[in-house]
Amino acid sequence: MPARPKTTDERVTDSALAILEREGIARVTMARVATAAGVRAPSLYKRFPDRAALLGRVRLQVLRDLERLMATTASSLDPGASLEAMGEAYRFFALRRPHAYLLLYAPGVTEHPETAPARLAAVRPLFDALRALGVDDPHLLPASRSLVAFVHGYVTMEIAGAFHMAKPDASHFRFGLRALLASLRSRP
Repeated sequence: MPARPKTTDERVTDSALAILEREGIARVTMARVATAAGVRAPSLYKRFPDRAALLGRVRLQVLRDLERLMATTASSLDPGASLEAMGEAYRFFALRRPHAYLLLYAPGVTEHPETAPARLAAVRPLFDALRALGVDDPHLLPASRSLVAFVHGYVTMEIAGAFHMAKPDASHFRFGLRALLASLRSRP
């Protein structure tokens, strides 16, 4: 009879995510994750070949968390209001979970095989709302990239404390988001 595993991929991932959320990506080591998961470090290498692969699995979990948030935030009512709500939810997610959020864009992480479909699922509500706003398919990708670039840039600067002239608040974010949405509505 085979020995029962002392941990699971999910428990290891949850342990790594907990360390990430508390202390940042640099503190997520195989040794620390093993201790948190209740196993010895060599045991982790049976599940994940290296730290980059483990971080890839954590990234997938964070992406799925963001996907659920975007799906529950999206509304079938007014597409502009839906896009604003998604932008606000995305900002809230990033500010509430900055280390996890920054992992979504961190270099040196091995992509999990399920990451590409999860990314697509996470942006599907954005695509749907942009289509409802009147953005046609040839412009869908550039429009979504413009919105994501603004939101990501804004929250990354906010997380880093890079706004020096005045402390940012939700009204500053909304102003930029609404200006960008207005330009999408009025484009030829």
